[in-house]
Amino acid sequence: MRAVVGEQALKLKGDFTWEESAAPSLTNLEVSVDSGDLMVVVGSTGSGKSSLLGAALGLMQQVEGEPVDLCGKASALLPFGQITGAL
Repeated sequence: MRAVVGEQALKLKGDFTWEESAAPSLTNLEVSVDSGDLMVVVGSTGSGKSSLLGAALGLMQQVEGEPVDLCGKASALLPFGQITGAL
């Protein structure tokens, strides 16, 4: 499962939390990455870099927004190995 270069490979839009009972760690997130693009995430400790990756990999619970889209498929429905292979 790979996106064609220039097509959308990842789309994240919404609020995400690590624990259902906790407030979202990521709010109003909107990220779109095309296949073939290089994305660099930088920030200070605790700014959400690992949470961003966790949301993209489906490790976080989405509490609001559109389903995470990975290469045209909802990442929540894909096996973890297929998700990491697409990256």
